[in-house]
Amino acid sequence: MLFRIINNTIEDFLYWLTAFTAFFFFVVVIAGVLSRYVFLTPITWSIELGRLLFLWSCFLAAAITYRKKAHIAISLITDKLPIKLQRWLEIIRQLLVIAFMGLITIAAIQTISLLWFSGLPVLQISQAWLYIPVPIAATSILLFSLEELSIILLKNQSN
Repeated sequence: MLFRIINNTIEDFLYWLTAFTAFFFFVVVIAGVLSRYVFLTPITWSIELGRLLFLWSCFLAAAITYRKKAHIAISLITDKLPIKLQRWLEIIRQLLVIAFMGLITIAAIQTISLLWFSGLPVLQISQAWLYIPVPIAATSILLFSLEELSIILLKNQSN
């Protein structure tokens, strides 16, 4: 299935990008703490860079956990419903996720375009870099939901 191939590639990319940003977030925070409290010479850019890397790590990891179905879910009631009704509720859920992620992607792109020419004071880069992981994660989740929706619809056709 084409969705699966594309989404596996996206998931792998997100995984490595998240690992990279999380690792460097850790390094920047440790360096910032050591420089401030041990060497008494603060690294002025460590707070902004740490915030940037943290945001990237969180949003990208959220997309990965969505794909792996690792987010918390309360299914106490829905698990007791008939299978056919569960599938219809899952179709509705996937459609809502797709619509919501589409709206988030559009709003994030608009925000990025508005902030592109305003900079972070210390790093001297665009503030838009703080928002760029949002449409990446939202678009990824949208594609993951499209894959899930197609699987559900194929199961409904075969039954």
